[in-house]
Amino acid sequence: RCVTALDKTWHPDHFVCAECGREFGEDGFHEKEGRAYCRTDYFRMFAPKCRGCKRPISNNFVTALGTHWHPECFVCQDCGVGFQGGSFFDHDGLPLCET
Repeated sequence: RCVTALDKTWHPDHFVCAECGREFGEDGFHEKEGRAYCRTDYFRMFAPKCRGCKRPISNNFVTALGTHWHPECFVCQDCGVGFQGGSFFDHDGLPLCET
């Protein structure tokens, strides 16, 4: 048995995440510069980070104030309420509502 990936043929025990060394599960793998990574390590190492919580962004995101945010993190940094009308104020790179 063998695995063909990244233009190479691998013994299954050797086709593992370049970072943690674990075999790939149901999520498969992600490639970066010819190396294979598990989903967890790939997003931890290469995904953009949310400006609000600093965690990796792997799905939907908001781009505002020159950076990326999880939708649930893009809220007024003073009161914590989202921007229903879409308008906000920029205060030193952080979104604030009118109140």
